[in-house]
Amino acid sequence: MDKHNGTILWQYDIKEDGDQTSFHGDPVLSEDLYIIATDSSMDHENKMGHIYAFDITTGKVRWKHLSSGVPTDVTAWGDNIYGVTHDDDVLCLDRKTGEVHWRFESTFTGSLHYWRSLGLSGNRLYFAGADTVLYALDAETGDVLWKRAMPDRISSSVTAVDESVYLGTDDGYLHLLDAATGKTVNTSYVSEAPKGTTIVLEDRLLFLTGDKTLNCMDLDLTQTFWWQDTDLKWTSPRPFFWGNRVLIGDDTGQVFAFSLEDGATVWQGFVDGTVRSIGTEGDILFVGTLEGGLTTVRPRLDD
Repeated sequence: MDKHNGTILWQYDIKEDGDQTSFHGDPVLSEDLYIIATDSSMDHENKMGHIYAFDITTGKVRWKHLSSGVPTDVTAWGDNIYGVTHDDDVLCLDRKTGEVHWRFESTFTGSLHYWRSLGLSGNRLYFAGADTVLYALDAETGDVLWKRAMPDRISSSVTAVDESVYLGTDDGYLHLLDAATGKTVNTSYVSEAPKGTTIVLEDRLLFLTGDKTLNCMDLDLTQTFWWQDTDLKWTSPRPFFWGNRVLIGDDTGQVFAFSLEDGATVWQGFVDGTVRSIGTEGDILFVGTLEGGLTTVRPRLDD
């Protein structure tokens, strides 16, 4: 779409390629390619989906890779593209051609109803398997560098920053692990399972617990700076950022901007629908909803 007026420049219907339902994860913008994956239907007997590479200008499909569906963010390192499939496999594809470089399978067997995006730091890829094991993989070869059995099912995506790895588990703990060894550096009980994607901004860690609480902690997991509860339900999969403000939305269309420093409400607005994603450019917010709407908002912070 043209970001100035909303005119559709190109579009592609994934139903042309089979029983796929939607795009769930974030894309990768790489040179002239827009690379994104599709979810499959919940019919586990016939699940299928693709990772697509579209020409950014024309929308032409440069390549597409058929799998059981990839409902996670697409992650990039060098000329490699990664995603987690409905079969709990990590796929590594060539960015330019879609050729499979390698595939890694967890030990999980059965039907999955949740998936967690990968963490990446340097040449290490961190995969939260549905078998409750966190795997550190060599991003080039897929070899296991180390693995760590977690005390409960991993409930959040994995966030890797420098030599730290963060993830949550269903027993209500947030974990900080050493990225090189997988050893526990610290844990913090946060009462409900961390979910979605944990975000590091400056010296702070932002994450969701349950459906109703946005948390801000220090990177060592020793101090909670602030939290924001809602009586409704946060529907953004992660916090978004706008300068030194934290953006999040709920299932009634409310969009909030909180101060990163102390969590105070800086601005609040409304859109029509269930807030899912929030993009920013300058003083403009682009708010996407689960109902398929996209709204541009220019907040007046002096209100």
